[in-house]
Amino acid sequence: MKYSKGDIVSYMGQNYQCIQAHTSQQDWNPELTRSLWQLISSPTLPDGAKVWTPWISYKLDDIVFYNGVKYVCIQPHVAQPGWEPERLPSLWTTK
Repeated sequence: MKYSKGDIVSYMGQNYQCIQAHTSQQDWNPELTRSLWQLISSPTLPDGAKVWTPWISYKLDDIVFYNGVKYVCIQPHVAQPGWEPERLPSLWTTK
């Protein structure tokens, strides 16, 4: 299947946006091809905060919940595994 930059797909309960036009191959799912797809959603809690999730693009003032603590994004970024809010005060501050 051909995908254009900006296309959105759902895979395993998550939404992904195509960041590079391509023709998919059978083993190219969004979880395994981060150079082609960006995760664009994560679960939202009743108060509007989202559960922190790697591979999400966070913008200034986004609010996330991680390990029982709410954090506010202070620098836009795409979260990576190992970049949990409690470990990177350059990206997050507690709310």
